[in-house]
Amino acid sequence: MARFKAINTIVYGCSTTNQPYVYIPYKRGNDIIIRIMKNDKNKNCDFQLDLYGKIIDFRLNKENEQSQSYPIALFYLSEKRTVYECIHNYIFDFFGNAVEYYWKEDDYRCDLPIIPKLKNVSFCAKVHIRGCRADPENLETIFSQYPVLKAIQIDTDMFKGTFSPESKFYQTESIESEQFKHNIPDILSHFQGRQAFIQCGKDRNNMLVSDLIKFVNRWKSGEAFQNLEYLRIQVALFEIPQNNIMNGVGAKYVETTKITPKHSLPRV
Repeated sequence: MARFKAINTIVYGCSTTNQPYVYIPYKRGNDIIIRIMKNDKNKNCDFQLDLYGKIIDFRLNKENEQSQSYPIALFYLSEKRTVYECIHNYIFDFFGNAVEYYWKEDDYRCDLPIIPKLKNVSFCAKVHIRGCRADPENLETIFSQYPVLKAIQIDTDMFKGTFSPESKFYQTESIESEQFKHNIPDILSHFQGRQAFIQCGKDRNNMLVSDLIKFVNRWKSGEAFQNLEYLRIQVALFEIPQNNIMNGVGAKYVETTKITPKHSLPRV
């Protein structure tokens, strides 16, 4: 019961195969509830279950004696979304609103993954693009499928166009971005979420100082970034002109004898 009460998250972990593991994350690893896979016609199922009027084939994971035991739900391409929905509805009916649900796309590249619309599920993605041009319109198609964008890591060296200032990308709660080129999302101008982590390369350093000053001044005035809790910027091969930035944002010196304000923030 103690272990059961410790469950607060269910994750649909997906990669390029788009055949997710549904698991409970723990600090020391993951407990797999089930995997959802394309049906291999050369293998028979071990049993069938009727979930919400849909007969679904299952087989048991039998890789080796040491591997974790879990069932595998099988689908044909024509019924993929239906199987996803039936499995999720079953899990949701069991756990209800007591846990948070995430669809986690671990290795999105240049093609569009098939992401089902599931009840109360937030979207997380790791966008890793090399050797092809990232199209913001394609990414927007993915983002628009989910009302809540929980976390996005974006790592790309080629970006074709830009996101609009109203893009759902900028509404993501947590963004981690490698910005080694100038043609990447302008997080410091349009971010509406809670936490942002930015790594800048030498091509961005010349723009960083002016962008950072504008960002801090807009944040101080209350004009933007009201939801912001945490911002971290890492720069490469560049010494930040601290005095220029401090003067630009109107920073004031506080004597060591004075008590400075204290702020309590959520964990990163």
